[in-house]
Amino acid sequence: MIRKLFPVIVKEMIELRRDKLTLFIIIFIPSLLLFIYGYAISLDVKDIKLAVCDYDQSNYSMELVNSVLASGYFTLVQSVQDDKAIDVLMQRGVVRVGIVIYPSFSRDLKANRQTSIQIVVDGSNAQATQSALAYLYGVVTLYQQKLLKDYSMEHGLNIPGIIVEQRIWYNPLLESANSLIPGLIAFVLMIVAVIATTLSIVREKETGTIEQMVVTPLSAWHVVLGKIIPYFFLSIFASTLMIVLACTILHIPFKGSVMLLGLALILYLLGSLGLGLLVSAISESQQTAFSIAVFITMLPTMILSNFVFPISSMPLVIQWVTVIIPAKYFIEVARGIMLKGTGFYPLWHNYFALLLFAGIALGAGIVKINKKGLGSMSSRKGQA
Repeated sequence: MIRKLFPVIVKEMIELRRDKLTLFIIIFIPSLLLFIYGYAISLDVKDIKLAVCDYDQSNYSMELVNSVLASGYFTLVQSVQDDKAIDVLMQRGVVRVGIVIYPSFSRDLKANRQTSIQIVVDGSNAQATQSALAYLYGVVTLYQQKLLKDYSMEHGLNIPGIIVEQRIWYNPLLESANSLIPGLIAFVLMIVAVIATTLSIVREKETGTIEQMVVTPLSAWHVVLGKIIPYFFLSIFASTLMIVLACTILHIPFKGSVMLLGLALILYLLGSLGLGLLVSAISESQQTAFSIAVFITMLPTMILSNFVFPISSMPLVIQWVTVIIPAKYFIEVARGIMLKGTGFYPLWHNYFALLLFAGIALGAGIVKINKKGLGSMSSRKGQA
């Protein structure tokens, strides 16, 4: 079997050596994208531009503003004398959040009466707005607790309270990169593996060189294996490089088994390469193949894989659709192994899903791309 595969593998390696652009795309583009997006993509909201209108100008109001700034999430851009100025600054995009402290703020607090402040936010960016409001509510709550403590000490009261001991496992600093990078690896590998395999076969169909394989005594199984083996090992190398860079440069933790992640990676790549074979079988030009490959990989992997958008927040029908998205299972395995150090048993259903994906995709690709199919495709190109 190896003797039959060897000529096909050698031919593909020679083609890759000549096509330095494809070789560069397969090996280095994934790591380059990881490096760029790893630093650029972040769901953490920081440096929120803030304007304050303090009508009270008391120690209480100044202490509240200082508490907001001390949180580290807000940057004071301007203190204004009129709350209408906040609307002007927000409309111009200078600030995203405004705080209005009424003249009665300190007077009400001293009289042990309920008081209020106004928070104005720019709702054009919903996620940033929700984060800003959550941060502000947290600061105000802590400030209220401090006032209550000071009041109880001043009046000799013993007011029982609840102390919340917060422990965040696996991502203590809540850095979004730690959860996004494993998904980014799945996203990039799926696209690159499918597109590289697809264009490799379709290019030979367009040039007619596939006829050389058709007339040889090679079965479809040998042709398919010979075509994908070089891309498989190149993808493994590119994947390893991505993971090493993620852990060393981006400081993503890796707490689990390298072997378990490697097994998931192999199944995921085999399925991706099989998907590339299937796309190449139904495509008659590189342009068509590229469009189909991008459509079936980029959008589902980005939106329906739990990469960025949580599946639990989606409509029930869409949640059912995500069952057929392979990246969903690889991302769950990668996050579990890298961030939590999870073993095989809690993740076995994801491995089973990846195994099904690899078997179905490769099987469908091999069935579709057979010697007769390749021959008829190249004949149509020749007649055209």
